Amino acid sequence: MQAPSSPLPSTTPLAPAAPAQAPDTAELQDDAAALLLQQEEAQSALEAISTDIGRTGLDIIDSYRALKVHLGALVCFRAGTPTPPLSDAIIARVDTLINELRASITALEQAALPLPKLHNDMYAVAADI
Repeated sequence: MQAPSSPLPSTTPLAPAAPAQAPDTAELQDDAAALLLQQEEAQSALEAISTDIGRTGLDIIDSYRALKVHLGALVCFRAGTPTPPLSDAIIARVDTLINELRASITALEQAALPLPKLHNDMYAVAADI
């Protein structure tokens, strides 16, 4: 005859906990080196992002300048008196193009304004890491 089994699972006694040891100098140096590496990686990443934002800002400024030149040319074309004269429909379409180009230039101005500040702020954060 077998002994009745207990409904509770059997447990094994736990071994006494080992006393906590202070980390040795090599571990502390490894931790400090790992932290320094993480900081350098974060700084490098922020600087790369900031550089890209700066380049984007310069691209926007270059596009803005080119569009301003094209706007001037389009306005001069509109003000001129070509031979044969332009139809009223063509003049209306050129006026629409001028207005749309002005709106695009305004949008670029507004988009480009915060980029230099953002670029500088990111470099400041990277320097503080």
